[in-house]
Amino acid sequence: MILFVKEALFKIFASISLLFSLFTFSIADTLSLSPLDQTVILDFEQRNHVPFSEFVSKVLHEKEICIEIDAPCVDTINKRNSDYLILAKGLDTFGDFEDSEKRREVVQEVSNVLATIASVTGLSPLKRAKAKDAGLFYLLFVDHLKFSKNPDEYLNQYISSDALGKSEIRKTAFLNFMKLDVNCLYWLGISDEDLIITSHIWIKSNLSDHDLKKCITEEIYNSFGVDDGFDFGSIFDWPVEVHDGRELSLVHWLVLKILYSDLISAGQAQSDTEQILKELLADTNPI
Repeated sequence: MILFVKEALFKIFASISLLFSLFTFSIADTLSLSPLDQTVILDFEQRNHVPFSEFVSKVLHEKEICIEIDAPCVDTINKRNSDYLILAKGLDTFGDFEDSEKRREVVQEVSNVLATIASVTGLSPLKRAKAKDAGLFYLLFVDHLKFSKNPDEYLNQYISSDALGKSEIRKTAFLNFMKLDVNCLYWLGISDEDLIITSHIWIKSNLSDHDLKKCITEEIYNSFGVDDGFDFGSIFDWPVEVHDGRELSLVHWLVLKILYSDLISAGQAQSDTEQILKELLADTNPI
């Protein structure tokens, strides 16, 4: 398992390096909207008759985890501020790395999403923790058979271990997840400064190829601080044009670009976000 993770991560880092040289999104101290950004915003508003600033504010502040546990449903901004250590478990459910095409496809999909996110946010996965405070990105493909045989052992090994940090609340959220007809879910560990320090992504491994790719893309994207919004069951239900319900659109990437600009701060209240976005988007001829 450890050997596979190292091989898979090498491919992820190689892909990220390539995308950094090719991707066109700019990361600036103060966000500057490109002509393409402005076109995306105008198109969104004209098709949906909703101010883009209002839409972005909702998906940055509404928290779906409140459905699973007793937590605020509208809260302050959460985002990462540093590179992070990546840990993947449960990939053995797809077979050995050298022999399983499905397993290689899963690793490549994770690599592609993280690479594009790195090019937008400027934050990348680390081969090993370079700093004591390096955050954790934990991806678990849930083995139903292994869980059903011994739930307590599974929880202690994959959900609330010493390495991951003990958490009764996280265990409760995972148990609820296993009971529901839900394919995937993410959990964020938030610091006192409202920074994302850990992200736990749980994906059921017995999914169709379509649903598996959808979960990988959606939950990784969500785990960087963008929620679905209460009006939508998924980020793929956002009123945007996408190819096949598994691909992220220019709207998705623009929302992430805005979140990871210096205009938006961890701990920021929704009222402040709304005001900043209104000023930022004032020149795009909003509705």
